[in-house]
Amino acid sequence: MSSSSSPPAWLRSLQSPSKIFPLRPYPTPTTVGRHEECDVVLPAQSVSRHHCTIQVSCPGERPEGGGEEAVAIIRDSSFNGCFVGDDLVRNRAEWLRNGDVVRFGNDKEKYVLE
Repeated sequence: MSSSSSPPAWLRSLQSPSKIFPLRPYPTPTTVGRHEECDVVLPAQSVSRHHCTIQVSCPGERPEGGGEEAVAIIRDSSFNGCFVGDDLVRNRAEWLRNGDVVRFGNDKEKYVLE
């Protein structure tokens, strides 16, 4: 991704690879939820209206606790939580790396961070 207008990262559905959600560049977080004003709108009932945010890390900085490979942080504020791999993230934050698989609430659809 060499163009300056390209997103710094995105979520790609593993079930529907053509379904791609670009993430907003630092410092603006990407909002995920059922509400129509979210950046990533997911219709599943187990997804809260304002489920979580995904914040791309600041270019050139290594996030504390995230390691060199961390590219974004997911902050969950939902009842059903998010899953990073098989790990439940509920009412807390978790660093994401390229290739991490995330799921929102009890929805079966999985997304990979690229």
